[in-house]
Amino acid sequence: MEKFRIYFLSILCALLLGSCYRLSNETYTHLSVDEKRSLSADYTQLAQRLEMGSPDNMKLLEKAVRINPSNDLAWRELSRPYLYAGLYNE
Repeated sequence: MEKFRIYFLSILCALLLGSCYRLSNETYTHLSVDEKRSLSADYTQLAQRLEMGSPDNMKLLEKAVRINPSNDLAWRELSRPYLYAGLYNE
């Protein structure tokens, strides 16, 4: 019974890590420039509705920057929690 639990947890961890890896490797090369700007702006607006510096907020802002690196508002919003924490190099 004990081995069953260990194997079950190992398989569960492998599945979860595999799905996280897939989500982190999203590419947006198939989108046009206007679609990337629009999608990035949407993610930035969603992030602004959440608490500043929360993990969900930071993930959305990082995704917005990944989609459109020229999104100034997303960069500014992403830098504010680091500024308030005193992590100027980040």
